[in-house]
Amino acid sequence: NKLMAVLPQLTSDETLILDLNEKEYIREIDANAFYFGMHVTHLLLGENIRNISSGMFDTVDHITVTWTEKPASWSSDWSEGYEAKIEYTHAEDIENIKRQREQEAEAAAQRLRQEQEAQRLEQERQRAEQERQRAEQERQRIERQKEEMLANLHYKKEGKEITIIGIKHNFSGNVNIPEEIEGLPVTKIAPFAFYQKANIEKISFPVTLKEIGQGAFANT
Repeated sequence: NKLMAVLPQLTSDETLILDLNEKEYIREIDANAFYFGMHVTHLLLGENIRNISSGMFDTVDHITVTWTEKPASWSSDWSEGYEAKIEYTHAEDIENIKRQREQEAEAAAQRLRQEQEAQRLEQERQRAEQERQRAEQERQRIERQKEEMLANLHYKKEGKEITIIGIKHNFSGNVNIPEEIEGLPVTKIAPFAFYQKANIEKISFPVTLKEIGQGAFANT
């Protein structure tokens, strides 16, 4: 059997160790076998290879050829003209090359895992920051609503408590009575506090409220 071609399945920054020593069924290497094999950097040959065609390394920039046992039947001129491209080593060197490639692959995989973890942490940080911003925006919105509500409510202090006594006559919309005003709990709504306030649509009471005076919402 003859090795006809090494197909280009690698990117420009990858290399390949092609081990033909384990492929005992291959007997010959065709002249165009490495035409697209520019990324093959190490070629391991065994004594099963009986014939190598000339011109097979025309497109290879540099290659290390390693043999387990160079057969006597090999011609000595098959590599003529490729001295600048070809470096010869013994078979034991291929194991070091393989280990080096495995270490490089593991290091690359480790870098990838680290980059992915860094990306995950950054995404979590961004999500947490977005959540913090949303919470802050909600807090500010509630604070603005409270300030607007206080600007419309009339109230008075009674000891250490607050009593709501009325609201601006032209107010319309929803009334959200706060739990506290000036640091004191809102506990009462005075009699007739919202009397004849027809433009009020909804009223929310705080959990601190204890008492609602007579007629507080009459004609409302």
